[in-house]
Amino acid sequence: MRKIVVFTVLGAMVLFCATAVQAANKNWTGSSGDGLYVTSTNWSTAGVPGSGDVAYFGTSTVPNATVSIRNGDTATASQLNLQATATGTTSNVTLNIANGGVYSSAGAVNLGKFINNTSTINLSGSMTVLNTTVGALGVAAFNVNNGGSLTCTGTTAGNSMYVGDTSTSGLGGTLTVNTGGSVTGSSSLYLARNGIGTVDIEGGTITLTNLLTMNEGLTSANNGTLTIHGGTLNTTSLATARGATASAFAQTSSVSISGNGAQQGLLNLTTAGANIAFGNTVATTLNTASLTVGTGGLITGSGAIKFMSGANTFNMNGGEVDLTASTTNAAMVLLANNASSSATLYLNGGLIKVDNSFNGTAGVGLSAGLGTASVVVKDGVYMIKGDAWAAGGSFNGMANPLPTWLTAANGYTLQYNYDVTNAGYTTIWATVPEPATIGLLGLGSLLFRRRKRA
Repeated sequence: MRKIVVFTVLGAMVLFCATAVQAANKNWTGSSGDGLYVTSTNWSTAGVPGSGDVAYFGTSTVPNATVSIRNGDTATASQLNLQATATGTTSNVTLNIANGGVYSSAGAVNLGKFINNTSTINLSGSMTVLNTTVGALGVAAFNVNNGGSLTCTGTTAGNSMYVGDTSTSGLGGTLTVNTGGSVTGSSSLYLARNGIGTVDIEGGTITLTNLLTMNEGLTSANNGTLTIHGGTLNTTSLATARGATASAFAQTSSVSISGNGAQQGLLNLTTAGANIAFGNTVATTLNTASLTVGTGGLITGSGAIKFMSGANTFNMNGGEVDLTASTTNAAMVLLANNASSSATLYLNGGLIKVDNSFNGTAGVGLSAGLGTASVVVKDGVYMIKGDAWAAGGSFNGMANPLPTWLTAANGYTLQYNYDVTNAGYTTIWATVPEPATIGLLGLGSLLFRRRKRA
């Protein structure tokens, strides 16, 4: 009996040691010459990386590599690193995952972590990871192509998706989701957190369980760009340069939404009362943000668009913004929240539609805020439902006629009415006077000048 116990314990120890030895750092060498992830002789420690191994590409000994996971191949690692070492080795690494190829891991994928590194993933197959960082001190591109599916399972702030994280000037990360590609995140997506980052949706879909945050960091100048050119972004909310503390560095945010041919570009706020918020809650002049909606673009949700701080521009060139209030929060466009902030809405085309008819309470669907704001109406239309004009002889609590910061573009005349053009809505638009009207205006001006001289 004693011998059996000793044998069992020794056997368990041997099995434990064998298991422990299996986990290792695997460095890509590409020795076989076939460029395949699943070829054992392509790794410095013989054998394809397992679920407990850390895989490295772009090492000092083999700085450049092009690696493939083919249709039918299944690959894994505890962590996948496409970058040079911290010693500054210059490297260029590309990982191609074909349609039908699978990479799955309970760990992270890191691209462009160190300086002098360029990393690219072209995904047409399936990749499931805990979190991913696209561009840190190096340059990185993650392209999700037709048939590609990226799933990030992390649910905490430290296990999210990061695009442009601690990048140096002129470097950064880009996530591109093309038609037929999809990205799903169980947490948040951080864009340009202490760095330069771009998310470009070109017909694909990104779905986030939490919010998309741009320029969150406070330790360096950030430059975040979000482009939806056809395709869809589903997010609980979108925030830029957020937080209660103003950064000592410039934070530049750019959001652009438009269609691509027949395909609509959609920014969908999935949580009631969610907002698209640009800037800090405290006064700062260092934040600069632009929001552009073009033909085929659509913003929809139950919430508001708010420009909180800094200098901001809202270019409504086409498409539609459709905001509906929730039972607790009003829908609106707030142009300049802080006294030191400024914003201009150029209503060049398209439609902004705000519905505040909840609980029978009038809401403010368009607000100048406390700063310097202006609205210039040209060929677009602004509609607000649930305002106080009909009952109180005012437009959203503002004196009628309209405030001086709401004007028509040069050569246009501002128009507005309640419940005439669109039932239940205050509608604001602008028209170009007919030639006869322009002539009468000119004649009236001439007569006035002559009378004044007389």
